[in-house]
Amino acid sequence: MLFPDDFSTWEQTFQELMQEEKPGAKWSLHLDKNIVPDGAALGWRQHQQTVLGRFQCSRCCRSWTSAQVMILCHMYPDTLKSQGQARMRIFGQKCQKCFGCQFETPKFSTEIIKRILNNLVNYILQRYYGHRKIALTSNASLG
Repeated sequence: MLFPDDFSTWEQTFQELMQEEKPGAKWSLHLDKNIVPDGAALGWRQHQQTVLGRFQCSRCCRSWTSAQVMILCHMYPDTLKSQGQARMRIFGQKCQKCFGCQFETPKFSTEIIKRILNNLVNYILQRYYGHRKIALTSNASLG
């Protein structure tokens, strides 16, 4: 299981997947806890997916798995330079047993991280380059 805190692994995998499909394209990926659903700035596009994650309450130590972990991405291209940027927010969940607890950060398997990033790369390839890498592998909503 990997934490979103170790985001360098996410960035590296994202870069590898982009280079496989679009060599020379320079896209960056950053965590951004301030982006909100349907709040993409002018010129930006939104991609949202719901995935499986594992949580542990920092108060009572209860752990749970959820298939409703929301991943939100906002992307902005500079198609003339074949580059762009993607900002990602990984939403947490609260323990249902504790009162007044904080939002906990999910952990993901390496397989789930790769699926999230494959879906994101596929979305970028479709929207900005007019082709698909592979069929989407989760219940991602395109918008």
